[in-house]
Amino acid sequence: MAAIQTIFWDIGGVLLTNGWDRNQRRRVLTELGVDLAEYEERHDAANYYWERGLSTEKEFFDKTIFYKSRSFTLEQLWKLIEGEQKVLFPESFEILRELRASKRYKIATLNNESRELNELRLRKFDLRQYFDFFICSGYVGEMKPHLDIYREAVGKGNTN
Repeated sequence: MAAIQTIFWDIGGVLLTNGWDRNQRRRVLTELGVDLAEYEERHDAANYYWERGLSTEKEFFDKTIFYKSRSFTLEQLWKLIEGEQKVLFPESFEILRELRASKRYKIATLNNESRELNELRLRKFDLRQYFDFFICSGYVGEMKPHLDIYREAVGKGNTN
């Protein structure tokens, strides 16, 4: 059996809260007065493209929220979404620091989220310091559990 070269981490549900899950949507959209059932009817179809990097944040929210006039802006909505992003397990960061310091492995992410959420979370939690590279559905064009995202991860993990 080959030696382990790379350790892959998920971001949502492992290091941080999920990016834009049902509970976060309920809290934010209720605060903004958006009909949740109406939103959820539109969410899955639009999310298919957004989390694969095939549409932008603006396109996603135009299809799910701003298809009609609202009393708030995309910028105001995004600030609330930013506020939903939190460290889930602080002890995970200790493990990451130890693995990084050992220099025995490449450390990478393998996660499903849009480009915009991924960039927000990398910046807000300074995640770039912990990882050698990132495999994110918003850049790869496919989501877990589709085989192509794993092929991308293994291919990148086996280089150098």
